Amino acid sequence: MASRCVSRFTPTDLIVTLFVASVVASAMLLPAIARLGSSDGRLRCAANLRQIGQGIQMYMNENKGAFPRARFDGAGGEPTEFTGWDAASPFDASGPGPNDVTAAMFLLLRTQDLTSEVFVCPFSQAERWDFAGKAVQDVSNFPGPQYLSYSLCNPYASPPAAAAGFTLDDAAARSFPPQFAVAADINPGPPDVLTASPNSPRGTMRLANSRNHDGDGQNVLHADGHVEYHTTPFCGMTRTGSPPYRDNVYTFGAGYADAPGIGVRGSPADGLDSVLLPTGLAGPLPPLEGPLASVEPSTWIMIGLLAAILLCVSATLVLALRRNRGVSRSPNS
Repeated sequence: MASRCVSRFTPTDLIVTLFVASVVASAMLLPAIARLGSSDGRLRCAANLRQIGQGIQMYMNENKGAFPRARFDGAGGEPTEFTGWDAASPFDASGPGPNDVTAAMFLLLRTQDLTSEVFVCPFSQAERWDFAGKAVQDVSNFPGPQYLSYSLCNPYASPPAAAAGFTLDDAAARSFPPQFAVAADINPGPPDVLTASPNSPRGTMRLANSRNHDGDGQNVLHADGHVEYHTTPFCGMTRTGSPPYRDNVYTFGAGYADAPGIGVRGSPADGLDSVLLPTGLAGPLPPLEGPLASVEPSTWIMIGLLAAILLCVSATLVLALRRNRGVSRSPNS
């Protein structure tokens, strides 16, 4: 009598196969999910800067074309930040000090129906400020970088800079080419931003980029209102040189690297010079990303889906082989 022994694909086999498939698929998809989350954060950051740009435009419309500016010493001295925050007026002597760039930005909160959350990049260390429990009209500035993760073009230009064409006011400013940088993710500050050149390697450039996005780049609000993500701070106006290069928006002066006179905190040099301040909390950067970090999220998703399909096919083949091999016939008795 012939006997047949069939080795079946048991529920345990199925559970193990599905578990392995889920682990492998998750491992393949996690990088894509992380990068998609990063992309979403950049979009929210860009939306914040667009709102800041709209606030600047409305402020200028309501103030005869004047760019937001608090007390000015008239000489374009060294810019300040985070001074006199608890004063009731940003223009009184008891309020923010002269040339305070953050006080200029805070005017948008006092006048343009923006919330303090708009001034916080989702990927920065900053947090939304509650105005120390007061009404926004009772304070005049951000108290520190823990509540601000964007930088504004220094509006306190020296007379020589004005004579060289720098202005943020009236129709002339509004006709600036789109390259001119008005605001951006917060300036990383010295010394690293001073050592980069337009052709610096990636590791050096990361240190010169804003810390908001782990040194990968920064969102920049340009003069025409559009926001663009740049992987280098050399994203301002085009300057002549050999070869021509774009202005470093985090420094002042017409040069870069070891050019004379360049710095981070100072007046713009001329009409092409964006100087975005204040500087932020320059913490350590994460390790440089590996070669797979440049793979697009859609590519990772496709890889994950293909891996899941291959696992399903493999499971089907295993089932078929076990069935075929499990069928045996004993000799006739």
